[in-house]
Amino acid sequence: MDKKQKQVLEYGKTYPKLWISEKLNKAIFRPQRVELTISTRCNLRCKMCIPLESREKVRTGENIDVPSIKRIIDEMHEWGIAEMNIMGFGETLLRDDFFDIVSYASNKNISCTTVTNGTLIDEEMSKKILKSGLRRLAISLDGATPKTHDTIRGVEGAFDRTTQGIKTLNRLRKEMDIDLYIGLITVINNYNFRELPDIVALTKALEVEAIMFQPVHIEELVFESDTKYHVVHNINYKKSNLWIAEENLDKLDQVIDELIKCRARDETISTQIPMLEMIKEYFRNPLDLKFNCIAGYNSMGIGPQGDVYPCWLVESIGNIRGKTLKEIWFSDEFARARLMMKNCPRKCLMACHYLPKMKDLVSLLGNKIKYKTL
Repeated sequence: MDKKQKQVLEYGKTYPKLWISEKLNKAIFRPQRVELTISTRCNLRCKMCIPLESREKVRTGENIDVPSIKRIIDEMHEWGIAEMNIMGFGETLLRDDFFDIVSYASNKNISCTTVTNGTLIDEEMSKKILKSGLRRLAISLDGATPKTHDTIRGVEGAFDRTTQGIKTLNRLRKEMDIDLYIGLITVINNYNFRELPDIVALTKALEVEAIMFQPVHIEELVFESDTKYHVVHNINYKKSNLWIAEENLDKLDQVIDELIKCRARDETISTQIPMLEMIKEYFRNPLDLKFNCIAGYNSMGIGPQGDVYPCWLVESIGNIRGKTLKEIWFSDEFARARLMMKNCPRKCLMACHYLPKMKDLVSLLGNKIKYKTL
């Protein structure tokens, strides 16, 4: 059985558990993964990030320390949670002890994924990544040209540094014969949607595994206290320069249709066809999407100060200090949050929280994505 077949089989086992949990509105199984935010520092100024004032306020707080992180990892290991997404309100590779965290988790048989903007990946950083035990690396690439990518990312030269970093990492991955999945992530927005097919071509040229597309979220922070906060959708999202305006939606449809045809031919695009179809509707009316969200059933998020979030778009429901992950997961507070999220009026289209409908699942498991006649 090859790696892809194993992944399909594993998802086939997981789907019924998530489906039952979501229908009963009750966590009857442990989470699949923990999403751990370890850093609030960043070296870029991305347009889709939270507003600058909130960003600076977040970055004055202390990030979760290594002993606390190791306790989380120990609890995950004891509970049988095998996946950890290491995240940041910024750039994860700026944290000096990042590789210590990854190595500790890896030694506990926990598969680690992280997202990076790629600008810090040089020869030395590539070797650290490859030796750390990291299993999956997602690199942000928001344009097929330096002009587009650098405009979105807010720093001149970011595109060249990121693409060169990918090339260096890929070369060393082959030389060292390390099994590291390298994928790209593009946030679809008004600045780059016309370039999406070219970004797919660039993905192939860079010889990485795949690219995932995620529509932009126009967000801001709500502070519950100086150190406690959560993300909310900005109600004036349609006024943002990042939002794709109504007069450009027909062009967006054409671009997405081209991506769907590409997805049907091969798997350079990892985003599933039902998700690509929903992106068209998302920019028309995100309040009216039929999106089966399982946030709070398949994962829990831990913020940079240890606060626990069923979803990053709701208030925290506890803190890792003084409670175990298991106690928080099965708590009444978490259950109430799941019920509230079930009636979420604004769908974010996060692929990691998408529960396919049964007809789509059959296609996915059969590895024959035929969602619509192409």
